[in-house]
Amino acid sequence: MILACVDRSAYRDSVCDHAAWLASRMDAPIEVLHARRDDDPQPLTRDRRLVQHAQLRLREHGAGDVHGAVRTGDLVELAAQAAPELMVMGKRGSGSEQRPLLLGACVDPVIRRIAAPICLAPKLFLPISRMLVLADASMADTRAVDFVARRPALSGLVASLVVIGDAAGGGERKRDWARARLGDPEAEIFTLATGDLDQAVMRYMETRTSDLIVVSRPVLLPDSQVRLRQLEQDSFWGWRTPVIVC
Repeated sequence: MILACVDRSAYRDSVCDHAAWLASRMDAPIEVLHARRDDDPQPLTRDRRLVQHAQLRLREHGAGDVHGAVRTGDLVELAAQAAPELMVMGKRGSGSEQRPLLLGACVDPVIRRIAAPICLAPKLFLPISRMLVLADASMADTRAVDFVARRPALSGLVASLVVIGDAAGGGERKRDWARARLGDPEAEIFTLATGDLDQAVMRYMETRTSDLIVVSRPVLLPDSQVRLRQLEQDSFWGWRTPVIVC
């Protein structure tokens, strides 16, 4: 099941569009969730209309098995209870309209506490034909490559895999393993000698384009003390590209 989390932000339609796109490739049902605060003064019918709008948009995009609910409580807790196969949410939410350079407040706790892959949608859905997979040189972390390899429907995308780190640190071994695991002789796989995620993405985007980024939690969050907040130009989050964190 794909869990599509919607609120009243400008990202809600994009969340639906990305959920529909993913559902069509994973052959999965979609559950629309709106998390309502305990102290929300707005009538419940307003939230139900929000969910109904999301369900209608999903069906218009070809999603067949769609359900929806308004639930009261913390989004992270509600998402954990739902136990989705994949979760879709906006990079920012209704509470971040006045903070244009920050990610939504729920992004960091959701990524840390929900075990399922998380798709973070930008404000607008654009056609997806090229995919960038980011990995480090360590053979201990294979999640990003495994995520793609286990979903044959993603194989129709033009794939590039960037291994962050030099060959001496295991980059060449990881690159060879990734090519065999993906089973795609046409995939562009190479190593960038940098330990900085923002720099790796920026260097890639200087000469290429990507419509989807896939990255594992260990690569995205190498330091458990650092919180995901900034949405700066030329940073990992600054690109108007959906990101799947697995």
